[in-house]
Amino acid sequence: MRSAVLNETESLCPVCLKRIKAHVIIKDGRTLISKTCSEHGKFECFHAWDDPFLYENFLRLSERKREFTKDTTLDVTSKCNMDCPFCFSEVKGEAYAPEMKNLIEKAKSWGEGSILLYGGEPTLRKDLFELIERIKRLGLNVQILTNGLKLNPRFIKKLEESGIDRIQLQFDSLDDDINIAMRKRKLVKHRLQLVRDLRKTNINLTLFAVLVKNVNDTQIDEIISFAADNCDKIVSLTFTPVSPEGRRNDFKVQYMSSDEIMKSIDESFGIKKEDFVACSEFDVALSLFLNGLIGTKRKTLAPCEALCYVVVKNSRLMPLNRLVDLKKLSKILFRISESGEKNRLKTMLTFFAQCAKQRIKIEANALPFLTDACFSLLPLFITKKRAGDKLRNAFGLIVSPSQNRYNADYDFIEKCNLYGDCRDGKFISFCEKNILSTGPKRLKSLNSNMIITHEKNRHS
Repeated sequence: MRSAVLNETESLCPVCLKRIKAHVIIKDGRTLISKTCSEHGKFECFHAWDDPFLYENFLRLSERKREFTKDTTLDVTSKCNMDCPFCFSEVKGEAYAPEMKNLIEKAKSWGEGSILLYGGEPTLRKDLFELIERIKRLGLNVQILTNGLKLNPRFIKKLEESGIDRIQLQFDSLDDDINIAMRKRKLVKHRLQLVRDLRKTNINLTLFAVLVKNVNDTQIDEIISFAADNCDKIVSLTFTPVSPEGRRNDFKVQYMSSDEIMKSIDESFGIKKEDFVACSEFDVALSLFLNGLIGTKRKTLAPCEALCYVVVKNSRLMPLNRLVDLKKLSKILFRISESGEKNRLKTMLTFFAQCAKQRIKIEANALPFLTDACFSLLPLFITKKRAGDKLRNAFGLIVSPSQNRYNADYDFIEKCNLYGDCRDGKFISFCEKNILSTGPKRLKSLNSNMIITHEKNRHS
């Protein structure tokens, strides 16, 4: 079948990781990235946004020129108390843990957004609480991504006392047979207790689920229902496909595309890709508006994240854009942001006048969400600092099809606002760091599940 070219970009050869020219194309109704390495031939692979509608919308959103606040991860240790077969954080040589002073210097040089403590497993650092305290003194938001095994009430209390803002918790399944297949141990009982323990604290909680096709993809609806039932504590839930860079070949990774994740969510809850686009556009528009109005940068979505604000009412899940006309709101926010007006009072009066003119109606179910949003934004006008970001009866549902060696698209990578630290002291985009750290592969060891077609060069 003939293919239509959507865009020109750059990508990576999945074998040698050389940066090469590429085209984004539509073939059989799917978005692919097509590229040719002079040494290893031509590859056609599924794009991270393999649905053309999603690709075009998130490319458009990524092209907003205003700079947003960026977050970064800091690798605080390579040690881990689990041995997940698909983990891409492969330890090369001896285990390491950077010195405290080096981590503080990196955080200081970064100087904005959130610092996500990463690993390995960050809770294995003996000086973790001091590290958090010292980074907090720099005025930065601090989060950790953890498997949660060390989190008991005493540990959690110390985390809260140190000033931690958020815990991102690995949460792949509510079925221990699946957890054993993916993580080699039963986890459900501990996870449920952990959420109960965290409810007694002021620490925000994000659930982070790695999806493996035909392994835990049947758990999507259960995990979303769990987040909805616990939305008094859970800020957001992120689904991301398994990385094809796994350290062991005995775990047969089957990649689940962003389109497949979206369809699964739609089938179970009626939350459609159009809802994700509307909420994501609103988040970007709100960030632009606040950045220009207040002068304090607000981080918005990464280019490879789709967000849907979900309002929970009587166990029913409703996308926020169906309760409030977010498309109209976004247009108003974009228009005001692009006007360059700096006077706060005049800007706010213009905003309310435009909302009245457009006759934007708000249904009752959205009022608790928007009331909390207003109160959380109020400190921005006074102190230029954000308050807590937990909104009643709501949570953020995120689909994040991260870039890998097969679908890397530098139109997205170069506009990313999530970075990672490298051992040489540099910061590069998070996905690019993970891809390059795994190194070249042999042609025969590539994941054929990601490759649609491959044409070898004659001389190779």
